[in-house]
Amino acid sequence: MIRKLTSNDHDVISPFLQKEPSINLFIIGDIENFGYDADFQELWAEFDNENSVKAVMLRYHDSFIVYGIKGYNAQGFVEISKEYKDFMFCGSGGILDEIEPFLPMDKMVRRDMYFSECTADSVKTAVDNDLSSDLINYVKVAEISDVRRLVEAQKKIEEFASFGSPFEELVQRFERNIKSQTGRTYYIEKDGMIISGASTSAENSMSAMIVGVFTLPEYRGEGYATIILKKMLSDMLETKKTLCLFYDNPKAGDIYKRCGFYDIGQWRIYRAENEL
Repeated sequence: MIRKLTSNDHDVISPFLQKEPSINLFIIGDIENFGYDADFQELWAEFDNENSVKAVMLRYHDSFIVYGIKGYNAQGFVEISKEYKDFMFCGSGGILDEIEPFLPMDKMVRRDMYFSECTADSVKTAVDNDLSSDLINYVKVAEISDVRRLVEAQKKIEEFASFGSPFEELVQRFERNIKSQTGRTYYIEKDGMIISGASTSAENSMSAMIVGVFTLPEYRGEGYATIILKKMLSDMLETKKTLCLFYDNPKAGDIYKRCGFYDIGQWRIYRAENEL
C-alpha cells in the first residue's frame, strides 16, 4: 500500500532512510529542512502487510526521488508522478531500474552519473596543500544580491542548459537556500562577471550535497573550480558534515578525486525530453 506521509510517520521513515544516508541525502535533508507540509514538497511511502516500509518517494517541486528495497511498487509511484506536469525522476541507478519500465521513455531522456562522497580524512590532505594559494583570496560566498548573476552564468553551461530548470525557478531556489541556510554558493568573478562557482544543497545536521560546479568555457583549465571546491570543503569540514556529489564528466571526476572524493555508486535522472 502506498500512502502520503505526515509528520506522524517520521519515526518510522527516518530509520529506513538512514540505512543509506549518503544515497538518501536529498530526502533526509529536505525532510529535516522543510518537513511534511511545504507546498513545494510531498512524501509518500509504500508499506507491506506488517506495516514495514518498502519504499519512499519525495516530490521537491517537479523532481521525484525514490528509494526502496527490491520489488517495491515502482508502477504505483510512477502513477502518482503523472499528476504533475513535466516530472523528473532521480535516484540511485539500481533503485530506478525498477522505475524505468513504467516511464514513457519515448518522451524522456536518461542521464547516468557517478555518485561520490568524501570524509574528513580524505579531504584534509588534498585541501591543506592549496589553501595558501593566492587564488583562494578571490573566492566569495554568494549573497541574495548575487543570485541572478549566478543563474545567468550557469545558463551559459551546455550541460546545465540541457537539464536545468526555468530561470526564475532557479533564482527562487537559490534565494530559498540562502535564506534558509540549506545551501551556500562559492564563486569567483572577473571583470564583474561570475566565471566559476559551486553550491551545496539539502544541507542538514549531518550532510550536504555539492551541486552546480561550473566554470565558463573560456576560463577552464586555470584551476578556478578546484580552488573553489577546496575552499568550500575546508569550510564544510569545520561543520563535520559528510559531503556528496554526482558527476558524469571524467574531467570533472578528476577534479573531485584530487579534492578527496571517491565513487560509491551511481545516480540517475529521467527528464521529459521537451525540457531539453
